[in-house]
Amino acid sequence: MSGLYIAGAGASGMMAAIAAARAGAHPVLIAGRTAPGKKILATGNGRCNFTNLRMKKECYHSAWPDGPSRVIRSFGSRETIRFFKELGVLSCDRDGYVYPRSQQAASVRDALVGEIRRQKIRVIEEDPLGNITVSENGGFILQLLSGKTMQADRLIMCTGGLAAPSTGSDGTGLALIKKLGIRIIPMVPALTGLLSDDPCCSVWHGVRTHGRVTVCDRNGKAHSDTGEIQLMKNGISGIPVFQVSRHTAYVLKEKEKSEAVIDFMPEDDTDLRGLLARKDLTVGEVLKGAFPGKLADVFLKRLGERPEICAGDADRKKLLGIIHSFRLGIKDVRGFEEAQVTAGGVDLRSVDLNSMESRVIPGLYFAGEILDADGLCGGYNLQWAFATGWLAGTAAAPDMQ
Repeated sequence: MSGLYIAGAGASGMMAAIAAARAGAHPVLIAGRTAPGKKILATGNGRCNFTNLRMKKECYHSAWPDGPSRVIRSFGSRETIRFFKELGVLSCDRDGYVYPRSQQAASVRDALVGEIRRQKIRVIEEDPLGNITVSENGGFILQLLSGKTMQADRLIMCTGGLAAPSTGSDGTGLALIKKLGIRIIPMVPALTGLLSDDPCCSVWHGVRTHGRVTVCDRNGKAHSDTGEIQLMKNGISGIPVFQVSRHTAYVLKEKEKSEAVIDFMPEDDTDLRGLLARKDLTVGEVLKGAFPGKLADVFLKRLGERPEICAGDADRKKLLGIIHSFRLGIKDVRGFEEAQVTAGGVDLRSVDLNSMESRVIPGLYFAGEILDADGLCGGYNLQWAFATGWLAGTAAAPDMQ
């Protein structure tokens, strides 16, 4: 059987299949070992923040910085919201973050699965793609792990990256296309925690606090984000950490060490300065009135003072430096097993971003996390999956009836 095949049944794969079917094709979806849309269920802590109304170039990272925004302009948040509304999914806006009104990721996944059924799209389950051969006369010979072979005129690769391999993104698709000569930007975990062996971690474990995290990328440029930071026994986590983690991951890939600088009071500190200057309050009293007790203990340890003393001018200056520029050595990032997304992948410069077709191999298309584009937390990565899936499915469909 020849025609259009789509490898991978995540967000991008299902969207590509639906787009192709609506354009008149009869696509075949190779789902692999996991259930279609399994990774969607874990997004947004199970609530599925599936897009964002604030789409800016800075919300995405890529070796081609202008690439992702060009794609999103073709199929953005409004198109995604309209698409799901047509499938019966109402949405709600939380300061630009768009969720299904049900607040359940299953609503998004089930809507896609339901449309796959309505479009009568053939789904091959429990038999992943094992090999791809480019035919001399065009098209592809696809071999499943079971040994079954199929002839494909066009192929859309939606097999994901390396993050969360238990959901199907185990890198096998990337390995297959790399053998075909497709250029792959080096991959690292993104939207993940940072690991440290600093002794302070054993003291502050379990604390959640507001702050700003700053790291530097490979070019020395600083990247920061502010919000709730989770202080753990082996490092730091939380959305601000996730947002900057990809930069640290690339630094660590090339160097032996990195550092995060944390401002534990990014807001105005005038009141804190005034309290520290009072002679009737000890350093410990002031710190434990402004910060969680465990974090205050860490500050005192860094300061090298006892909690019962009053701070002199030199101590106040040093303490404020610790609070605003707390330096934490980073030894590693949490791996792909815990990362939400992959940074790196198929070089966007080798892809026609109007159709998502390879510039190297005609008839080969890409969508989703397999591509070198990773977004911030906030629905950006699902939006990328939906946008690229729609463009690839629509472009690959003509003459595939």
